Amino acid sequence: MRTAYEENRRYFRRAYETGCHGWESSEPSPYVARNLTIVASSIAGRRLLDLGCGEGRHCLLAARIGFLPTGVDYEPRALVRAQASAHQAGLGGRVRWVAADVFALPLAPGSFDVVVDYSAFHSPRPAPRTIRRHEMRPRTPATAGRLFHSPPAASL
Repeated sequence: MRTAYEENRRYFRRAYETGCHGWESSEPSPYVARNLTIVASSIAGRRLLDLGCGEGRHCLLAARIGFLPTGVDYEPRALVRAQASAHQAGLGGRVRWVAADVFALPLAPGSFDVVVDYSAFHSPRPAPRTIRRHEMRPRTPATAGRLFHSPPAASL
């Protein structure tokens, strides 16, 4: 019997194989767009981590407004689409794509100023404590990092 986590991975693999997934993949969510725009003018650091980036819509926005985004997703087909979208938008060299499970990030601890989680942790598996060490670099109070989680459905 498969675990819920394994079923989730299987679902996303099929969704990207067929291209029939039913969620927005080209335009950033208004929630993330609004918050990144606000943060872009108020935070000193520019390194952004997008957990479960899918086809890269939030990374592309981040690159356009001056961030240095890294998108992480465990589905390679999603990252192929993300890379293609970045090249088409003229942002190919501005975004780093990493094929990895967000529960086992192969990234240096404390490497990011902003972390976006837009539905990466909707899986039934709980987010591990180790994710915290990857969230943000040590900061002074005046330059605190930011973490955006998926908003409640009513505020989307």
